[in-house]
Amino acid sequence: MTSARNSWRMVELYVEFTPTNTGFSQNHIVSEITRENLEPTTATVAENIVSASHQSPKHGISPKIHDVSNSAPIVGLSSDNIINEAQENSQDDGYVDEETEREGDMIEEDESDGEAEEDVNDNTYGQPVVKLIKSWPLVGRSDKHPVSAFHDISVLQNTMADERFFGSRKHFNSPLAKGRTFDSKEHLQFAINEFHISTNQEVKVTTSNKSRLSMKCIDNTCLWKLYGKPTKIGSSWKIQTCPYPHTCRAPADRLDRAQLTSAVIADVIRDDLKENLELSIMNIRQLVRQRYKNVKPHYNKLWRGRELAIAQLFGSWEGSYALLTPLLEAIKATNPGTRYQILSQPMTREGHRAFKCVAWAFGPCIEAVPYLRPVISIDASFLSGRYRGRLLIACGYDAENKLLPLAFAIVEKEDSDNWGWFMRWLRKEVIGFGKFVCVISDRHKAIKWVFKQPHIGWNESAGECVHRFCSQHIAENLYKQCKDDDVVKTFKWVVKKKKPRRFNEGMEAISKTCPDAIAYLGKVGKYRQEDKNEPEKSKKVFQCMDGGHRWGIMTSNGSESLNNVFKYSRRLPVMAIVEETFNKCLEWFVDRRRSSLDLANSGKMWSRRVEKLLVKRGAKAGSMHVISYGDERGEYEVKVDHERVALHQADRVVYVRRDFKYKLVMRNNAIPTCECQKPNLTSIPCAHVLAVCKDRNLNENQFIHPYYSSTTLANTWAGQFHPYGNQSEWPTYNGPIIEPDARLIQLGRRRHNRIPMYMDEMQGRRLGHQARRSTQDKNQAGLS
Repeated sequence: MTSARNSWRMVELYVEFTPTNTGFSQNHIVSEITRENLEPTTATVAENIVSASHQSPKHGISPKIHDVSNSAPIVGLSSDNIINEAQENSQDDGYVDEETEREGDMIEEDESDGEAEEDVNDNTYGQPVVKLIKSWPLVGRSDKHPVSAFHDISVLQNTMADERFFGSRKHFNSPLAKGRTFDSKEHLQFAINEFHISTNQEVKVTTSNKSRLSMKCIDNTCLWKLYGKPTKIGSSWKIQTCPYPHTCRAPADRLDRAQLTSAVIADVIRDDLKENLELSIMNIRQLVRQRYKNVKPHYNKLWRGRELAIAQLFGSWEGSYALLTPLLEAIKATNPGTRYQILSQPMTREGHRAFKCVAWAFGPCIEAVPYLRPVISIDASFLSGRYRGRLLIACGYDAENKLLPLAFAIVEKEDSDNWGWFMRWLRKEVIGFGKFVCVISDRHKAIKWVFKQPHIGWNESAGECVHRFCSQHIAENLYKQCKDDDVVKTFKWVVKKKKPRRFNEGMEAISKTCPDAIAYLGKVGKYRQEDKNEPEKSKKVFQCMDGGHRWGIMTSNGSESLNNVFKYSRRLPVMAIVEETFNKCLEWFVDRRRSSLDLANSGKMWSRRVEKLLVKRGAKAGSMHVISYGDERGEYEVKVDHERVALHQADRVVYVRRDFKYKLVMRNNAIPTCECQKPNLTSIPCAHVLAVCKDRNLNENQFIHPYYSSTTLANTWAGQFHPYGNQSEWPTYNGPIIEPDARLIQLGRRRHNRIPMYMDEMQGRRLGHQARRSTQDKNQAGLS
């Protein structure tokens, strides 16, 4: 008996008794019973009997009794006895009351004595039983619990993680519904404007400050009104009231709504403007009408919308001047070798200075200068943004004759002071003192003045440089003098000729057609054209008389091309212009570095342009005859069969084919001297030199300048650009705040395109243009 009692142990017993007004009681029992060391045949169902103390219903008291017994062993329980005993106890109400009173006494004794006791009786078989009142065993259970609430998961169907913490998003039937929130006051106003543009209605602002926004319809009979205020979360705003819809009628003839502001237009075109800075006002009007039907905004509103969109994308016009120095400092910090200089003037406000000019050059561009031929071109173009100014550009040329931008500057206007400052900075920071350079430009008075000054570093008379004029600009002025397309085309053929014989033939043809053109070309190279005491300077114009300083480059179209590249970025704020020059140079270097490395790795010794030229001239050299006058002296004569020669007969010139001889002087590791002047002017062997090399078994590579080698080309574009990061990552700037000069604000419509010149008309149709008079390239009689 003792061993059987030790095999059962009651762990925990909870009793809850809740009397109600009806006099009935409910019992909720939770118990845990464990059995240890039972035989497999022993019944495992136990009945726990707990008596609750009787309470009067009128008091409405619900006592909770917790009786925990840890040491009451129970032996010999069987399932049949347990069920029968429970049924008998449930039918005997008096027994329940008796047990309840006795159990209440036991609980009081437990609380007073601090000991847990148990109520154990023996059943008919002499086995101890712990009795439980109102116990309902769960028999015959299926796969689901008989209590439906236990398997109800409908609440979990749409439950998401963190939903109760953040809350679900509200849905509104109207874009201006009560309770709707917006990121800022501007977003709220934009939503109001866009809604009324679509409905062709107008509203007006009655109150607008930091704490509230009130609007109502312009029609006083309409009940529509709206009231918004900021929330306590960030900068967001909320619609507090918007009780009534519009009760007014929208007029059909209203095409330019008051709500169609420049800010709304800027929002419409911002993404398109980001992809295409060439958007015209006509294109902007089409985009607005695609978004909002039946609207016709005025031109000035479209213009202001584009200006606002530019400011939103690239920064404000005024704020960009303040960020100019921090931006250049950031570029300089991440791109070693970068140089810049900003000049400003003092202002009345302390810590603020007025912008005057800025110049900058990127490190990789400066590193490429030693590998470029000593010739650069300079030019200026106007800014077409809110503030007046000029963009100055200096560029060099690589072995492929491709452009390499060297330096940029933004100045107030194109005068001698600004050009002198930029050229002095270019010599000091980019080119370096002591390097002889040929500068090609137009005939602007300020530029010509620079090469007369001894203190700038570009004194032509002191041998610091040579100044040459752009042939394209000379052709422009020549057309103004004679108004003859044939004369201009003959000049463009003559100006690039290297053979003196060809040059003389062309000049003679021009003199017979237009004597005034010859007079103009004779004085065009002078510092002052009307100065009769100043000698003619044809070397500034014609390659035949240049002396080899041009290296075959006749125009400043390199700078002109860069001006065209930055045509649309010149409409942007100054900080955006600097960023655009950085990005364009980055793209050029990445693309051309890859191309030059491919050429160098392919085993080619020279650039593609020079290789192609050598192949062409080598084919001509195969039919030439070489006569040597002594290899030790290096003198040769090359006879060319069927050379076109001009013969003068009476008052006309006749061109015939006959043999012609050229004299050459060739020495090792020196530039050859030929009567055609091609080796002297470009440092590339002509066909006559190649004929001698083939005849005397000489290596023609020794007569080509290293500037044209593939290795030099690869070194030219070897510089690396590095990102300068976001504004939050820029170095701290504690200098003065730069502001734009108010005098530089442009009034009226901005100028985007230059006045069409003759070189523009030569490329397409113009007034009076006819096919039979076309100036497109075709051979002239006697000049091909």
